[in-house]
Amino acid sequence: MDFFRASGEGRVALLDPSYKQHNPIVVRRAQQENLSDYAEAKKAFLAQATGPVQGLGLGPTPPGNRFEIVTAECDIVTIVHQGFRHDPTGQSEFYQAFTFDTFRVRAGKLVEHWDGASLSAPSPAPASPAPTQ
Repeated sequence: MDFFRASGEGRVALLDPSYKQHNPIVVRRAQQENLSDYAEAKKAFLAQATGPVQGLGLGPTPPGNRFEIVTAECDIVTIVHQGFRHDPTGQSEFYQAFTFDTFRVRAGKLVEHWDGASLSAPSPAPASPAPTQ
């Protein structure tokens, strides 16, 4: 729970240097930047403390996000949380959605993370204006 209450250096302090990430967005970015999972997470958490991180969906969300279910068994902790996402249909500003985060914890540090993130197709490039004659 401390992970969600903290930001920036506070989040980084909760990570073990052996941290393994299973979020495909973060894994891809770490590979592209030739960083370890730990180094990429540290970079993202420090950047998040000063503003939204591109591509992670960590920008502003409406109030009311909350934890619905928290379970812990051995070294695995899973949190199901309610949140609100922007409605892509434009029928309303936000809709209610649930997601999860699962962590492996050793000696009080996060050593592994899973969530429901998936890769999406890149946005199409804007069309070039037709030449004028």
